[in-house]
Amino acid sequence: MNINTGIKSDYRDPNIVVNKEDKKSEVSSGVIKQGITLELCPIDKDIAIKSVKTQIAIHKVKTDTNNKLAGIHIVVYSEIFKSLLPKGFLDVIKQGKSGTPELWSKDQDFDSKIIDNLILAFKEKRIISIVSAEGAEFKRIQYKSELGEILHKKTLDITKSEIIDLAFQHNCSELDEKDQNNLEKLIIKYVDFIGVSQRNFLKILKKSSKTTNLSDNSPESRMIKNFLNEITEQMRINIEDCIAEGESKRIAHHEDPIGENTIVITTTSSGGAHRSIANVIDQSLTDREIPHVVLNESNLVEEDNLKKFVGISRNDVFNKISQQCSQMDYGKKLKQLDDYLNQYDPDNYMDELRKSVGNSKFIVSTSHHPENVRLVAEKSKRICFQVCDFGELPDKLESLARTISKFNLKGITFFTPSKHSKLNVTPSKYRKSNINEGLLPLAAPGKGQKDRKESSVEIKTNSTINDKYEKRLANYQKFTQIQRYPVHSAFLKEDEEFIIETKAQLGIRQDAKLWILTMGSQGVGGVLKNYITAIIEGKLLDIKQEGNNEKLDVAVLCGTNESLVSQLQVYCNQKIDEVCKGEEDLSSAIKLQELLVFTPLKKLELPQVAALGKSCSAFLSKPGGGTTAEALMGGLPMLIHREKKHHWEFGNIKTLIENGATEVTSVENFYQLAKNVTPVITPDLLGEEDAVDYAIHALWQLEMERPKESADKK
Repeated sequence: MNINTGIKSDYRDPNIVVNKEDKKSEVSSGVIKQGITLELCPIDKDIAIKSVKTQIAIHKVKTDTNNKLAGIHIVVYSEIFKSLLPKGFLDVIKQGKSGTPELWSKDQDFDSKIIDNLILAFKEKRIISIVSAEGAEFKRIQYKSELGEILHKKTLDITKSEIIDLAFQHNCSELDEKDQNNLEKLIIKYVDFIGVSQRNFLKILKKSSKTTNLSDNSPESRMIKNFLNEITEQMRINIEDCIAEGESKRIAHHEDPIGENTIVITTTSSGGAHRSIANVIDQSLTDREIPHVVLNESNLVEEDNLKKFVGISRNDVFNKISQQCSQMDYGKKLKQLDDYLNQYDPDNYMDELRKSVGNSKFIVSTSHHPENVRLVAEKSKRICFQVCDFGELPDKLESLARTISKFNLKGITFFTPSKHSKLNVTPSKYRKSNINEGLLPLAAPGKGQKDRKESSVEIKTNSTINDKYEKRLANYQKFTQIQRYPVHSAFLKEDEEFIIETKAQLGIRQDAKLWILTMGSQGVGGVLKNYITAIIEGKLLDIKQEGNNEKLDVAVLCGTNESLVSQLQVYCNQKIDEVCKGEEDLSSAIKLQELLVFTPLKKLELPQVAALGKSCSAFLSKPGGGTTAEALMGGLPMLIHREKKHHWEFGNIKTLIENGATEVTSVENFYQLAKNVTPVITPDLLGEEDAVDYAIHALWQLEMERPKESADKK
């Protein structure tokens, strides 16, 4: 068994015998005893990494008399975390470049299973502390109870978790065991609705048949009321402190304070649709002179734990690894690791969110972060979630919508862009892929949609769906409205002069047919290369067999993936040269080089994208929510690339196809499809131009006019 300086031991199972002949595993100071942490002899780094797997594997097979895992408890050094990414990957990120998929296959020493072993060790609570590269040690939090630990793991909000935990110990210890267990389950499940304002959590308690009747004056009822009152008081103190600190920072930066009538628009840097929606709403509210601020939640914490220990932020995990490198499963594991790291070095994300939101009573969330709903329980706020896709709700919002509809909770509104927006009410264990069952229409017609009848949408249920779910339809439609997807105004108008100007600036020929290739705001290079090859081979065949002498420019939009621009420029040139060298018909090869031009482009402004989109004859993209809305509003000639794992985009595909878009079933048939694609038809369901903005304005006015006393009572 190899042991290394990347690991410390504080306990060794007496049944585990160290091989004394292995000099590298000998301990340099004394006999190992339980409870004593000893340094171990230095060994080679590669062996150190392997020893992590070796020692955690030992934990799996050794058990004590209580059937608990025994073996070596370990202290993890930061060097172990550095091995969780391929060699050179962090250097690429630090240089401001994009994720490089090739590194995941080129680094032969990179073992993606190391993270599985680390996560297992964290899960089994075998890691007692973490040591950073600077030598700072972070020990696992000593929670006051199991309830506090579970709440912190779920919310990642250490302040709120401790307040609830202490209040429960102070007030509910004399409840009988059954009532305690039932109340704990409700607290854990619905913790997001507990705060300064308990109006929604009280609804949950009252409608739950397993809880004490709060309307009487029994000792049990008084205990629960005192429990909630203590939480209210302690949360109010914390929130007021956060707001005061936030206001001080804003004053120091010469920024206006966040008052009650200021709308806060939350967004994120993960994905493009969230930011583009926030930007459109921002501009609309600016035009109406409504006080508001845009808050990018990705910037709330200067350095999260993944950044501190692994070297890459949680936000970049999504952008650089899940998206640009197509390593979605590994990205999920890194985020899971981040949640465990929070149990050693808690971040202050929620307190930073409270500071940034200030005294605002009205939140518009474009980020889909479910923790935003916690703000409703703090100072009686209202929140509107802008749904970014046209099909089933994203996983992040699905459970939230279920809870709102089940208990008819207040202060939460969903704006959804399509009649296809649905909530899957089938229990997850009964769900089957590609079956449209258990889906209830989520929205009722909003402003500009009064002529639509949502009842015409068929409600499909299977045998596992109880009738009660259909009865909830009325509740769904109370908190949701169909509203036009917020898109940039450039997609709504024609501007020939700007189109000519944009093409000239970007080096695109005015007299050539234009095709556009893009794979979202993050830029997924591997897929684009396949389509580029198909275009080159298809164009050559066109020249040879049909004598097609039409010029074709292909603009490849790489989004924020700036390194992809140079990579694709080299790839396009090399691929054309490769095809031409292998072509026996020299004249056709020469024509191909003259007629076909590829122009990889870094991130463009939305008016530039709209100008190119409106002048192109084929627009290929994966169907993200923002791209789908822009294609529909702009009438673009849309070709759809389906990612099988992106189930949240399936509703977008359905909406696009219904309105004339074409799905690419294989790269091989793409070229012929692109030659004959027609513009999509802008559907009526998108509503009038400023429906979302009108709705926000109307709800905001209602919130501002609502008496404070009434708000608090609710």
